Amino acid sequence: MNNPMKKNEFAVVLASDNRGILPLSVTVFSLLNTAGPETFYKIYVLSDGIDGENRASVERLAAPFDCRLEFIDVSGILEEHDFPHTEQWPVPAWGRVFIPELLKEERGNILYLDIDVLVCRDLTELFRTNMDGKAVGVVFENFSRPGSHFNERLEMPLTCTGYFNSGVLLMNVDVFRERNLVRAVLDYAVTHRDRLTCPDQDALNGALCELTVPLHPRWNWHDGLTRRILKNDPREQFWFALILSTLIRRRKLPLCARRWKRLWTRAFFITRECTSPGGIIGVMKGNVTNGLCVKPGCCAVRCPEERSRPS
Repeated sequence: MNNPMKKNEFAVVLASDNRGILPLSVTVFSLLNTAGPETFYKIYVLSDGIDGENRASVERLAAPFDCRLEFIDVSGILEEHDFPHTEQWPVPAWGRVFIPELLKEERGNILYLDIDVLVCRDLTELFRTNMDGKAVGVVFENFSRPGSHFNERLEMPLTCTGYFNSGVLLMNVDVFRERNLVRAVLDYAVTHRDRLTCPDQDALNGALCELTVPLHPRWNWHDGLTRRILKNDPREQFWFALILSTLIRRRKLPLCARRWKRLWTRAFFITRECTSPGGIIGVMKGNVTNGLCVKPGCCAVRCPEERSRPS
């Protein structure tokens, strides 16, 4: 239930089916465990058939925290559309596109997070980003240039900033509604179906490429990729030095689970001591996530019953 004494009330949306329940738990717990004393999160889980047992497990995880957790069944919506999808990018990934229509009571900025996201700090600063009338705040992976694979494949004009990752989206739902952007994304997916490699992400980029607000990479850090982007920019050397306290995406790292746990343990302790401004998000992928949140004694994110035990 909402605490009227808290000043910062924010909506966060995730999407999953039964297969993603463990990484979903990581994200929910890390989000709540890092919330500031004046922050209240309304967490919406877009459910593609999550069963009662799995829903109950997430609810138990969130119960010790002052928050609101709600599951929204989107199975019917997803079945109405013939979405391009693959095993790596399943149908539930399209749930993010419908957020402005599903959460009609919400206004302003809503944060969408993939379920491989590990939140390391309170996100108030991110939510207070000035969207300047644009639709979505994003972190870019590639920048527009003549001959760019992304510009050519997705027919994105060079006036667009570039190609963004859709795992962290700060969505201005007011602009989405005013400009009917949900329909625009769906139409783009249909007309460019044969060009979509990462289907939902490509469609969001193609339809929204001129309506974006660039966010600092600390809000969606991909370890190898982001380092390459920042390494030659002297303005970013401070953040480059804090790489382990920012968000880490495993996709490019051939790390075994044991080595990953050691790396994340180091990142956790650096993050805990970090006094830099702003929030920091962490991203993990696949089975590595499972071993971090639900096993006793795991390195940083622990179940509620484990938090009271000595480290």
